[in-house]
Amino acid sequence: MELAKVKERLCGVNVVMVTPFRKDGSLDEEAIRRHARFLIDRGIVEGSGVLIPGGSTGECFSMTLEERKKLAQIVVEESAGRVPVFPGCNHSGTRLVIELAQHAQNIGADGVMVICPYYWPPSPEATIQHYKELAEAVDIGIMIYNNPTVSKFDLSVNTMKKLAEIENVVALKECTESLSKFGWMVRALGDMVVMFNGKGSRFEPSASIMGTKGFSSSEANFVPKLTVDIYQAASRGDFGKVEETCSRLRPYLDLLVEYCSSAGWAQLASFVKEAMNIMGLPGGAVRTPTLPVGSEYRKRLESVLNAGGFLT
Repeated sequence: MELAKVKERLCGVNVVMVTPFRKDGSLDEEAIRRHARFLIDRGIVEGSGVLIPGGSTGECFSMTLEERKKLAQIVVEESAGRVPVFPGCNHSGTRLVIELAQHAQNIGADGVMVICPYYWPPSPEATIQHYKELAEAVDIGIMIYNNPTVSKFDLSVNTMKKLAEIENVVALKECTESLSKFGWMVRALGDMVVMFNGKGSRFEPSASIMGTKGFSSSEANFVPKLTVDIYQAASRGDFGKVEETCSRLRPYLDLLVEYCSSAGWAQLASFVKEAMNIMGLPGGAVRTPTLPVGSEYRKRLESVLNAGGFLT
């Protein structure tokens, strides 16, 4: 597919999918299929969203390469062309990223999401070389993922402008804590798609005002239709409706921030999965080093979901 067409398809709610595990820690392939179908059936389709399996919320850091390949294959199969799929191909080494990305291309994924190199914080030059080698190895779209919490390296606007010159770099998922920096990114990248991803302290659709075509969301794992409603309202400039709809999620987001500020943001997947399990969705178990949500927070989470009308 032409890269220009890939860019056009990158809009809406970018769902950073959880990866369901069984209690024994094994990959629950049937639950992955059910979850992908649930998201598509509830509105995460072409024009309204993108599926991103195997990212940080998907606990990619605790999975083998073969498991990550299987995960990507399942989601691509279940999507059946109804929604773009950009598997996370994050890793600390360029060759490992290329192995995952080439597999994603071979199974028919539309592109890949790739974090800046991590373990040792890279220089701007090393970061550019990392993505250049990846771009030479695949023909599909590349969504650059800037997450300073993980990589210990914050991608600058100037470095991103250089990366945007690489032909198949089609998007940026920006996790900066600075709305000012995010605005600079949007203005600097022109028609480059920029997907905002906060940490729950502010809701991502606010970025729609700044000119983005979508936002990333972990909440979409259990309320996909609500997040699509937010995206569609923001797209038509109905920010009163955005605020009204977001208000249903705000108590959940406040509790999420409280929990992860105490337990660490590595626990995000655990919190999202627990919400899904409470709602009868296939969240499944987590893998260490991620830990299950404790009983006190589970009770509070259930109360918040019930008050928001998500358990009816």
